[in-house]
Amino acid sequence: MRNITPVFQWAINNGESKIIERILLKLAPELIRADKQISPGDIERGEPIELEPELFNKIKLLAEEFVGQPYTDEL
Repeated sequence: MRNITPVFQWAINNGESKIIERILLKLAPELIRADKQISPGDIERGEPIELEPELFNKIKLLAEEFVGQPYTDEL
């Protein structure tokens, strides 16, 4: 399991205002299949959100696509 919260925080800091909503909407079917419920409020609270590596990587890649640069964990 990997904590996706830092990726979302990075996307917020480097992307446009509704980036979290865009990511969650695009991956809604994947999240439903994985039985994961993530809301923008969960991300704003900054609590750890543990995901399987496959889903973590999908979110990371989509965040990179929307931001337009590779993810870095340096906030």
